[in-house]
Amino acid sequence: MRLVLSALAVLALAGCGTATTAPGSSGESPTLPQPPVSTGTETPDLKAPPIFLVSAVGKQRATEGSSCVTYVDPDTGKGAGACGDTGPIVPEAVTVVQPGDNVIVTIPGAQLKRDSSLVVRPLGCARRETRTLDLPATGELHWPVDLEPGPYQLDVFALFEADSGLSGDVTGSLGLLVGGNAKENDYRGIVSVDLPYVCPPLQP
Repeated sequence: MRLVLSALAVLALAGCGTATTAPGSSGESPTLPQPPVSTGTETPDLKAPPIFLVSAVGKQRATEGSSCVTYVDPDTGKGAGACGDTGPIVPEAVTVVQPGDNVIVTIPGAQLKRDSSLVVRPLGCARRETRTLDLPATGELHWPVDLEPGPYQLDVFALFEADSGLSGDVTGSLGLLVGGNAKENDYRGIVSVDLPYVCPPLQP
């Protein structure tokens, strides 16, 4: 009994402010596996930025065309890329305006490089040009419509650098219908294009 009491007293003294180690232990705390350290950067979705035609009646999103998009991780220097080719495209909707109306062609969140352009064509005429406009570096073209009445497609080609770190090129097609400025033709709005437009023959 006296031996048991002595052993308990020794254990009690050892527990009061004195560190103990298990037999065979070095006295160091065990090393736990550390969670992986995140760099905080992930490859964004390799999609080209959208193109819009904005007017007083709303926002039309361009029919997407061919594009090539790349991304380089600023921490690792590793890159990724994706390209897609659609061939000729036509708008899926038209924005109806009147001569003199102000519209905006915009690629939000992107800075554009030189040679980015907008080509105005008669609707359905992939190889006919009415006018070519340069797209500004801001990615936002403000344009007072000064076209003759009729249906058009606005084909955009842009070399871009996006806020997300993506860069590359993107194409898209927007529809524009300029009214005749007569009372019966003063409608404004965005209308779906259900049937393909056939390129009209050139007038002699």
